[in-house]
Order: sequence, then C-alpha cells, then structure tokens
Amino acid sequence: MTTLVRNKWPVWIVCLGILLTLLTGCGAGTSHAPDDEIVLAAARDLSPGPHDAFYCSKLLQVWEPLIEIDNQGEPVPVLATSWESSADAKTWTFHLRQGVSFHDGTPFTAASVVANFDRIAGVGFRGSQFYNMALRLMYPSLETWEAVDDYTVRLTFAKPMPTLPYLMGGWNSAQFNPKAIDPETWDFISTDIGTGPFRLTAHAQDQYTVITRNDAYWGDKARAKTIRVRVIPDAQTRFSALKAEEIMGVVDLGAITPALAQELAQDEHFALVHNKMTITHYLTLRGNDGVFADERMKRAVSLAIDRDALVNNYFYGHATPTINLINSVSPFGRVVAPRYAPEEAKTLARQVLGDRRQAVRLLISQSSAERYPYKEMAEWIQAELRPLGLDVTIVLLDGAAYSQALRNGEHDLTLHIRGLSSMDPADLFWEWMSNDERGLANISRCIGYSRDDAQALLESIAEAHTPDARRKVYDRLQEIALERPVTVPLFEDENLLVHNKKIRGFTPTIYGVTLSETEWTE
Repeated sequence: MTTLVRNKWPVWIVCLGILLTLLTGCGAGTSHAPDDEIVLAAARDLSPGPHDAFYCSKLLQVWEPLIEIDNQGEPVPVLATSWESSADAKTWTFHLRQGVSFHDGTPFTAASVVANFDRIAGVGFRGSQFYNMALRLMYPSLETWEAVDDYTVRLTFAKPMPTLPYLMGGWNSAQFNPKAIDPETWDFISTDIGTGPFRLTAHAQDQYTVITRNDAYWGDKARAKTIRVRVIPDAQTRFSALKAEEIMGVVDLGAITPALAQELAQDEHFALVHNKMTITHYLTLRGNDGVFADERMKRAVSLAIDRDALVNNYFYGHATPTINLINSVSPFGRVVAPRYAPEEAKTLARQVLGDRRQAVRLLISQSSAERYPYKEMAEWIQAELRPLGLDVTIVLLDGAAYSQALRNGEHDLTLHIRGLSSMDPADLFWEWMSNDERGLANISRCIGYSRDDAQALLESIAEAHTPDARRKVYDRLQEIALERPVTVPLFEDENLLVHNKKIRGFTPTIYGVTLSETEWTE
C-alpha cells in the first residue's frame, strides 16, 4: 500500500509539470516587463543596408521626412513645420523644426536638407527594394536648393509645382544624417542615419533588424524600448510563429495572407487590424506584340475576370475591386467599379482569335507568392480566361529569373503590385503611359502603350499652374486609361495585420504601422 502511494506521487508531479509546460507554451500566465523586447516578423528584410537608397523601410521609424502623408492622403508636417509657395508655384519655402538632432547628436538644420538634395542629385539613379531615388522622378524641373538661414530652405523649379507637398510626402523627402553618408559613393557608412523615434542598433541580413528607442527624440518617445523584426519569408511559418508566440505581430506588405488572418481572428489571443493602403494589384499584359497587342484582347481579359469573387474568395473582403489605374488613397485617384461581362469578353476575344486557341504564359515572382495568394489567384484567372480561347500556363520564378524573363519579353501576363511613392501620381502616369524613355513600366513590362493624346497630356502636366489644373489633367489621363487600358487593375489592397493581444498600440497606416505607439499590454 505504501509502495503504491509512493509510485503515484511522482506520476502526479510529472503530469502537473507537463500541464504547466503546455500552458506556458500557449502563453497562459506569462507576463512582460515594459522594456522587454517585442518581436515581430516581416516577409522581407526591412533593412537592405548601406547600398540601398533609403537603408531601411520608412515603417521602422528610424528616419523621418520633411512632410508625411496622413491616412486621408493629405500632407502633414514632420521635420518641416510649414511651407508656402510663390504665386507661380515655382518657388517653395520650407520652415524647419528646431531642436531636432540625428541619432549621433548632429543637429538637423537647413544645411542637412541641402546635403540630402545634393545626394539625390548626386546618385543620378539609386535603386531600392522600396522606391527608387532619382531627382528627375522625385523633383521634376528642380533647379536649385538652398539654405535661406539655419532653419529655412528654398526650392526653385523651372516649371510650376503646385502639388509639391503631395509629391514630397514620405519617401521623397526622407532626411538622412549627412555624416552617415559617403560623399563620393553616396552609400551609408553609419547606422546613425535618422532623426526618428527609433535607432537602428542591429541587423543581420535576411535574418532580423533591431530598433531601439531614441530617448533624445524631439517628439513623443517610443513606448517600446526594443523591437526586433525577424525575416520570415514563408507565410505559413509566420503563422506558426504567431501561434507559438515566437513573434507578437507581423508587418509590411503581405504580412499575413487573408486566409491565415481569418483563422487567427477566430483565436481570442489575436487581433486582426486593417487600414486602406497605397498598393494596387495588377494583371499586366505584354502588348509589344502577340495576341495582347490587340486592344480588344485587353478589354476582353478585364471583362472576363470576376473581381468581386476574386476578392471575396482569396482576400475575404479585405480589398476593393477597381479598374482605375491610380489608387484612391491619393486625393487625385479614385475607385472605379469594374464590370464583369463574360459573354461580352468572349465576343471580343472571338473577334481577335476566331476559333483558334492561344497559349499564353502568366508569370508570378516567388517573393510575391510568399506574401499574397498569387498561386490560387493565377489558377482562378487561368479558368476565367479559358472560355476566351486562352490557354494559360502559370510560371513561378524567383526574383532574378522573374526580372530577366520580363526584360526578355518571355511572358504574356504578369501578376504584380505597385504602390504610390507619393500622393502626386504624375510619376505613375509617366511610368505607365509614356511612349518614350520615361515610360519605365511601359518599357520594362513590354506593354507597348502609345497614344498621342496621353503623351500630350503628360507633357502638359509641367505647365499646369494650380492644383485644380493638375487635377483636370490627372482626371483625363485616368479616363484615357479606362477607355484604352494600359494594364488590367484588379483591386486595391488593405494593410491587413495581425497581432497578439499582449501588445497594443499596433495600428496599421496607409504604409506601415504605428511602431512608436506599440507596447506590452499592462
């Protein structure tokens, strides 16, 4: 009897230990001190490093712009507190925030702004995994940039720039510490690059980035002491890491697929948060030659795709179907409801193909497929286009092979995203619709778009002296893109994120999330 009691006691202890271990693994009973590190994850490395135009993503809040864009798409002050222009909109004066320092203690002044414009001009063209840097794209017709005094900067343009604050919001007016930049190569030579509420304190390429609270920040201090953003390319692995509480949330584009987000939303430990964003998904057709050189086939493809079903089935309603070229987050863009007309699509396709069938290749990049349900979407599109006489082969390629295939024209269709680098859509109109060397997307994706009326309107942008005059030009360009499609817009995405309820203040914006407000829940 006594022996039996002694044998049962250890078993009870073992069972209790197992139970406690399981509970701990589920997060029950765990607590965190305010300064404990918060671990998040993204699908890509948010700190490409010293050769990148911006070093790291804007969402990390390491560097700041002169002007930011709010959730309504309007410009708001950051390092510039106010601005005004001359009557002809060719001269703009910016008044800078005083008492601001870069992370190494260097004061932020008008000389810093001038040095940043020197860099933009000096690099000529600098690539980035976010948005490219080039003076001619970011500041068309800019002639001079000068310091009026320690906290006033003047920009002078050859042509009117009535929408300049919209153009400068965010990426285009990023301010970096001149001491952190090599004046010959324009590469970064230090991580003390910004003025933001966080400092970049550690980085391992394609593994993680660590940001730490800047206690000398000019504004409201970040609430978290340290945030680590791990790189987890695979969506299912990010999901598993959330469930296991290895990470507390996900950030950046395609942070969580809508299907996995819906599954996590059923778990009381997680919160699903979302906001409109600057990203549009497109199905772009190679029109330099081949079947899609005929505009009727572009219209047929657009009419054959049931965007409402696509959004409901694969994005669970977290997207807005549209056929408009410019995302509606921009005050100059809008949502245009699509038409789904499969019979009309078949009629148009028959006019081009007759009774023959046409084989076409639909390219998807591996990185996009890791962030969005592109494989499933491609199969849906494959089925939607079959009645048109189009036999779609889906080809999934890694980044380098995908880019090479695009350059070589080894594609007929591509699924991809494009965001707004600023709220002024002039650069996008040029990229998509120009028939000369300024049509970067037109050239790189072999679209073959060429319209004299569109080109004339593009040229007239520089002569539009007022915001209303610019809006009229932009409205007409959007109408032309609807009448004679450049590409096939599918839908505007949402910034869909998930976080563990052990953190709070984790609110999505039109680009990124409020990291400086994120903290452990008390």
